[in-house]
Amino acid sequence: MSYPFSFVDKIVQKEDRRIVGFKCASANEVFFSGHFPDMPVMPGVLILEGILQTAEILLQEKISKSQTSVLTGIEKVRFKKPVLPGDGVFFEVELLEWDGKTGKIKAEAKVGDEVMASGSLTLAIK
Repeated sequence: MSYPFSFVDKIVQKEDRRIVGFKCASANEVFFSGHFPDMPVMPGVLILEGILQTAEILLQEKISKSQTSVLTGIEKVRFKKPVLPGDGVFFEVELLEWDGKTGKIKAEAKVGDEVMASGSLTLAIK
């Protein structure tokens, strides 16, 4: 992926059905200047994008190189605390269900031990 659409700086842990990605939300990220000028926070949709990009890395071993996953469902996603400039965000993703074409993941975005966002997402292979 190329800038500005890469929201995973590195993978810090990877197992068969679990993966942890990391993003340093540096203060010079473009989205902080407009969201919001007087109180910059990482947009929730970009937190979800980081989770989905981390999940895609996990799924790449389960699908062919010509395929990709797309988001088809969001369940019980909650944003508990804002991700601020300078925060290091860990995207923890666990594959709960997988039938080869669709899957369900449980995910959390954390800064340290604090959960910033959590929920379940459904993905389909295209």
